[in-house]
Amino acid sequence: MNFLQDINVLEARKYLTNKVLRTPVRRLKWLEEIVNVPVWAKLEQYQHTGSFKFRGAMFALRNHPKEMPVIAASAGNHGLAVAYVCQKLGIKANICLPANASRLKRQRILNLEAGLIEYGSSLDEAIVHAQKLALANNWRFISPYNDVDLISASGSIAQE
Repeated sequence: MNFLQDINVLEARKYLTNKVLRTPVRRLKWLEEIVNVPVWAKLEQYQHTGSFKFRGAMFALRNHPKEMPVIAASAGNHGLAVAYVCQKLGIKANICLPANASRLKRQRILNLEAGLIEYGSSLDEAIVHAQKLALANNWRFISPYNDVDLISASGSIAQE
């Protein structure tokens, strides 16, 4: 199986059309003066949960069975997006954060009624721990970056 062949930006865009906010695009002339090329920014901070990570979580969980819990490892934005989408879809979520993760993101995840697991001092350590928990408990692990659905959904930003 070729990972790149499984990426489907068109399918993600179609699925997400009425589920994500159409965020604005702004030209950054101040940055153009520094880099000498046109620069445009897609303002995904206006997206549900405050980042583009919402797109990936929504697309990754589109067909997920409600009775199977998920676990994600995150430094903040991915975990918040997974917790938010899981709450909306009625799926139990567990989010594994490193000890140095943002206190604000931690509180927002708890407010979404997700399980919060603090582990390690880095995202890499939290990922390894979350993967072990997923195997031991028959939970689905959702990577913060190495997932074909997350990559496909991120590509929808350019199409939009």
